Amino acid sequence: MTKRLLATLFIWAVVALSNSSALAQSWPEFPVDPLDPHAFERGPGGYLAWWKLLLLGLTFLPWVGLAEWMNLDCQRNFARTRIHSVWWNPLILGLFLLGFLAALFVPIFWIGWPIMMLAAFAPVVCYVTLRNSRMPAHMSIMNKGFVARKMKGRRNLVEATAASEEGPLVQFAPGGDTQQAQINLIRARQAANFQILKALFYDVVVSRADTVVALRATGGVQWRKRIDGVWHPLPAMDREIGDATVNGLKFLSNIDPADRSAQPTGHFTIRTDEGARRCETSISVQPNGESVQIRFIETKKPALSLGELGMFPESVEKFKERISAPGLIIVSAFPGAGLSTSWHSILQATDRVTRDWVAIVDHDELETRTENIDVQRFDSRRNQNPTDGLRSILLKQPDAFVVPTISDAATLDAMTHQVLKEGRIVITRVSARSAAEALLRLLQITQKRREFIQAVTAVTGQRIARRLCDQCKQPMPTTPEIIKQLGGDPANPPVIYKPYAKPDPPPVDKKGRPIEIPPCKKCAAFGYYGRVGLIELIEVDEAVRLALTQQPDLKTLANLALNKRQQSALQQGYRHILAGTTSPAEIQRVFKESE
Repeated sequence: MTKRLLATLFIWAVVALSNSSALAQSWPEFPVDPLDPHAFERGPGGYLAWWKLLLLGLTFLPWVGLAEWMNLDCQRNFARTRIHSVWWNPLILGLFLLGFLAALFVPIFWIGWPIMMLAAFAPVVCYVTLRNSRMPAHMSIMNKGFVARKMKGRRNLVEATAASEEGPLVQFAPGGDTQQAQINLIRARQAANFQILKALFYDVVVSRADTVVALRATGGVQWRKRIDGVWHPLPAMDREIGDATVNGLKFLSNIDPADRSAQPTGHFTIRTDEGARRCETSISVQPNGESVQIRFIETKKPALSLGELGMFPESVEKFKERISAPGLIIVSAFPGAGLSTSWHSILQATDRVTRDWVAIVDHDELETRTENIDVQRFDSRRNQNPTDGLRSILLKQPDAFVVPTISDAATLDAMTHQVLKEGRIVITRVSARSAAEALLRLLQITQKRREFIQAVTAVTGQRIARRLCDQCKQPMPTTPEIIKQLGGDPANPPVIYKPYAKPDPPPVDKKGRPIEIPPCKKCAAFGYYGRVGLIELIEVDEAVRLALTQQPDLKTLANLALNKRQQSALQQGYRHILAGTTSPAEIQRVFKESE
């Protein structure tokens, strides 16, 4: 259904009625025999009033716009609403035609015209009501919240060109300077299958994926997306369609598709009804082709509290004590286990009101930007390191330092000096498999081991597991032995949950036909929604310092932590199982993948 087709139908109807009206207004003279008992006088004509036709037209034109909007909205939000335009469009058109016929043929115009109005606009009300019931509150329309958002200036995004209006509403801001960005956007829109690229990115946003990978090979392009740390396949594309889609992606990233000599990187921004995301593109050559990876980073992602991150209350209290006193705090996570998220949350938990914080970061580092933390940059591309500008920074007399990357002994020893001699707080981060491994990695870097051992006060390590969807999770049978193994009380066992699974055999109706069970509206039948950190905390005391001095190895530190009843990441996972946050199968997956 298009506006052009509907407008043509309306013009045809108006012309036909106008011709009929003209004929009615030009009756020829016809003599009437007064002696003929069957003769009758003809009227003057003009029985089709122009103002009635005008009212019909004023009803038709807004209906055309609303019908077109509903068609686009069905396609744009089908992943959430499950309202398909294939059956909704015929319903809208059929009801309107019936109403139009009623307006023409019902003898009393003031009855026929309201019937046409009802047939034209009642489906709109029904669609909006159904749509709002299946969409998040911030995406609802034509209600009080919608009016309030309009007053605040939050308007839906509209594509600039007619070619890019098809498909879901996705707005792109390509990489490059202003002029180059405009050129890149034009090139991307002119590329074949631009609508496929838009649909791909919209699906990524709706499904909460954080990474998409395209493997470009001779046979075509294989796509997959990562949701909550787990990879899911996307429909494959043949070589022609896949190449066009990847080329459009490269244009947006300010990467020349013809350049195969290097491994370029780029970035661009997408905006949808759910907000903006920065997309970081990296391309690498594979033995069988080319790999394109896109990471999606929310530009205004709210920081999680330590409790929301996954820490239990007693750990939150202990950790806040450590980051409020002089010492070196090390934040670590298993590779790909949410180090950026935990880093941001820990910085948010610091006292940035009564203490002056300074962050020393590389030229392109963005994850440390936090309110009330003064960011000072160095440029590693010019062989600069974090300590080059330390003397001028110390003139500000800061109370604490944030150094995201410590890769050399000079920087680590300088920060150790600030802790021991100046009584300052220093927070850094390391990618490691455990908190003990992170501690040993920095111990291997420093040239002043004794000072380092005295300066460090706390180390965190993190794995990450998927959260069970609280809308569809199901209780699972357990035994007292399992509850005891998880650290629970067999005498008062908690409920253990698992992700939703369809009943086997599937339910049937009275006629024996299988009953289709709709997917969960929140998690879209994945069974999980969001992630939770499995965070271990090593409080460095004299016993830990002695172990670091005499026998610094992973096994010794792990045993020492257990003896002090400091729970490992696995034991934190057991606690989250008992709390109903995640499932036994998910904890098994997390630690099996890390072996």
